[in-house]
Amino acid sequence: METVINEATGRTPVDIVTDFFSMRKVIVVWSRASAVAWLRDFFTARGLAAPFLVLADTTGLPAGTEFHEVDVKADSVDTWLAALESRIVSPPAELLAALDAFDPGREAIVLTPPFRQGRSMLLGRRCFGWRRAEWARYEDKTVSDSFWARAGVPHLPSVVTELSEDNLRAAFEMCDEGSGVVASADSTQVLYSGSRGVVRISSADEIPRAHDFLAGRCTNVRIAPFVEGISCSTHGMVFDDDVAVFRPIEQVVLRQGQFFPLMGGSSFWAPPAEVTELIRAFTARVGHRLSSEADYRGGFHIDGIISERGFLPIEVNARMGPYINGIADGAGIPLELLNSMAMEGEPMDIDVRALERRVIDALDSAPVVRVAMPLDGIVGAASDAAAVYLRAEDSRYVACAEGDEWNVKASCATTPVGASIMLEFPDRPDHRGALVAPRAAQVIKEATRIWGMPAPDYTYATPVGVNGGDGV
Repeated sequence: METVINEATGRTPVDIVTDFFSMRKVIVVWSRASAVAWLRDFFTARGLAAPFLVLADTTGLPAGTEFHEVDVKADSVDTWLAALESRIVSPPAELLAALDAFDPGREAIVLTPPFRQGRSMLLGRRCFGWRRAEWARYEDKTVSDSFWARAGVPHLPSVVTELSEDNLRAAFEMCDEGSGVVASADSTQVLYSGSRGVVRISSADEIPRAHDFLAGRCTNVRIAPFVEGISCSTHGMVFDDDVAVFRPIEQVVLRQGQFFPLMGGSSFWAPPAEVTELIRAFTARVGHRLSSEADYRGGFHIDGIISERGFLPIEVNARMGPYINGIADGAGIPLELLNSMAMEGEPMDIDVRALERRVIDALDSAPVVRVAMPLDGIVGAASDAAAVYLRAEDSRYVACAEGDEWNVKASCATTPVGASIMLEFPDRPDHRGALVAPRAAQVIKEATRIWGMPAPDYTYATPVGVNGGDGV
């Protein structure tokens, strides 16, 4: 049953979105067909006109779908998004011709990923839910600490400096508290996501290698002390007159040498109630500050660490995060479409507290957690890898048949930027309330062994004194 979001009108999120999009043609620019399957299904279920899809990868697209495939090549999610944006900003003539056949009056609205630049017009049409430049700048990690101060959120001290080996060495000496530091690239080159612009420097000996990694990626870096703890992400949504705040979920972050590969998010785990409410209060402050400073509207999330010294924010992302979208979509809440409407200031008559409860309920009852890790250089092997089912046994994972009782499914997939290993954790008693990250490291090691692939050196250090730091 759909949850009412406005008691006075009896309207649900689905009603609100359906009413708005029923009067408009829609063009969707996205990465691949699987990423927008939920949207096609939603439009079909509600009897809405099918959107025209502009995709870089049409694998799995049903027959009869109107689409145009664009050729975009890149070696990472971040560079791929920048390349897609460049392609759409200067579209080929055949794409414009296909869109004009679909929408000769150029009245359709265009939905896109959160591009770095953001434009009110794309493909000769109104871009709906576009990212304003003054919003995107908040994702630059070198400006985060000044923002935390303005928002009244306690945070770690840090140093922002121009990138050079000498500057890294001086900042290391200032910030190291005994466990090294973390260096984060600015966004002058690319808006880095998934920890791809972040490197740990455990000792002064690692500074030259860290500099080599960062060189060419940025102009300035932020240096902050490394702190052990559980990575979490808390999402919210800014409306014209209020801020909805959901609850913290685990960021499934592993470790690989100096780096912190991010696999996605899991709502199976949650912090203790008092920690959750503290983080939600900080998130509300962030949302209100974004609104007052930059007239921000729409989804956002803050990422941070729950450590022995409390919650420490790391970065603010002025965009709706992908983890929560997938969970909400599965629960029948078209959050991404609501987000686009909020960004454009469309009236929705939403009871913000009711929306919070509905999304938190969806997080609490998610039937599955799916996370993914890029696997560099083994695309051919990945395409031949059959799914494997694993069960936990004596603090490790072992293969079993699909029909047997299993704890996690591992499979491989190819994407426009390479191969990825995909893990699926169903909602079972041993998963609910536990962290996914330490399990994911073990599963990847066993699955790649079974497939005969090079075993990535992923680890997960169990946080000391922090709720939820268990392994299998």
